[in-house]
Amino acid sequence: MSRKANAVFAIIIALFLGVFCVATSVLNIMRRGFNGGFEAAPCLLAYGIICVILLGSFRGAFKNAPHAKNVTKTIKNSVDESYDDVPPEVKRKNFIYGVAALGLILLFAGGLIGGGVYYAIHMHGDKFIRVFAEIVRQDDEIFYKYDVLGDTVVSASNNDWFGVYAIEGKLVKIFVEAENTESFETYSTVVIFFVGAIFFASIGMLAFCSCTGKHALIPFFACLGFLDFGVGLAVSIQLSFGFSFFELMTSGAAMYLISIFIVFGIYFTVNILYSAVNSAIKRINGAPRA
Repeated sequence: MSRKANAVFAIIIALFLGVFCVATSVLNIMRRGFNGGFEAAPCLLAYGIICVILLGSFRGAFKNAPHAKNVTKTIKNSVDESYDDVPPEVKRKNFIYGVAALGLILLFAGGLIGGGVYYAIHMHGDKFIRVFAEIVRQDDEIFYKYDVLGDTVVSASNNDWFGVYAIEGKLVKIFVEAENTESFETYSTVVIFFVGAIFFASIGMLAFCSCTGKHALIPFFACLGFLDFGVGLAVSIQLSFGFSFFELMTSGAAMYLISIFIVFGIYFTVNILYSAVNSAIKRINGAPRA
């Protein structure tokens, strides 16, 4: 996109995250009092950092200056040109490094996928009992209470997530071990495994693209990583606490920090789609590929 379009996008992101930050901070303080201030602090800090980063996107963007044409395209072209000047032996060495890094990370990601599949199958096996647990609060900590094998059980450990304000009385589907009814698993465990696998695979592809000069693909894998991490953790929180969409979005500092990844994932997605459509139109009109 042009620098002006990016600047407008940056302003919208800053306004949205600013309002969201204030609302989250106020809700945290209302719910937790003084302790809520400590949980609101990371939101304020993250928003300050984002504003500093976004400042470069719209500084001077609305001036009629020759250099304010298309920053993304200019940077990409300069990086590609500089890589063309790299000696062939250095390119080969970088390619080997890129393949090695990608292979190791994909191996780790494959292990995470295997762990997710294992838990998904394991939870539906004969050793687990599926029940609906009620969220209860004891001494300001969150536990699950559920009926299993004729007994009412409260989970042995608390199930708090930093920056998440759970709602008492919500029902959550869990899988209880038949031989130890205080131990259980949730679907959020499976989600975290797959989120981690995709996130690390994205990092591996970013490393590979960087080493081999495939800079045009970097925004795509950055977008995949941001969206996977943000959406995946949001789904995991929803599965852990039984939130509706509105309850999830107002659940506290954790969701605000996660929303940053989702917002920037959407930003990357729009940029990628715009560039793809723009390139397609130019090819149809007979213009040379940028």
